[in-house]
Amino acid sequence: MELQQLGISILVLSLAFTIFFTDPLYGEFNPSGFAFFFGVSLVAVVTGFAFHEMAHKLLAQKYGCWAEFRMSSFGLLFALVTAFLGFIFAAPGAVHISGRITKEQSGKISVAGPLTNAAVGGAFLALTFAFAVFAPDWFRVPWTIAFINLILGAFNMIPFPPFDGSKVLSWNIGVYALVVAVVGTLLATAWFFGQILVILGL
Repeated sequence: MELQQLGISILVLSLAFTIFFTDPLYGEFNPSGFAFFFGVSLVAVVTGFAFHEMAHKLLAQKYGCWAEFRMSSFGLLFALVTAFLGFIFAAPGAVHISGRITKEQSGKISVAGPLTNAAVGGAFLALTFAFAVFAPDWFRVPWTIAFINLILGAFNMIPFPPFDGSKVLSWNIGVYALVVAVVGTLLATAWFFGQILVILGL
């Protein structure tokens, strides 16, 4: 059941990002372009969303908790609707955790997701730099994956429930500030680098 719900969430969220990137409702529909962006979105969602949730799950299980992903049908539908409107608000689901844990353990479980986004986003950002030098026609692929990861990481560090950031801040303000600084710096770097490459016509 968990794998089925995770798989549905990945596919629907990938479709939402593809709709956002290709604008099929108002633009000219291109099947090959749609398929290409779906492939890129799929990699971005697996690394940005699925890895994020599994990081929560694995660490919670390490602390002896029961933990399973549950999708949100309304959240997935809302992601599709907003994609057609030119933005994406995604709440596809979350890992549900049950067990006795300390505030520190809860904070660590929560921060595991955004840290995973930062690690994956940073790795694909480095690939973006390499592609810009050696294969400039393709730099947008790793850049898109990096940007989506970093957006998700930053979004989840919002310091209010039910976001991860609220539990991290409640546990350790220093860790919260450090993670926000790291994710924010990577996100800003990705954004500015993308703008520079677009200005240069790459």
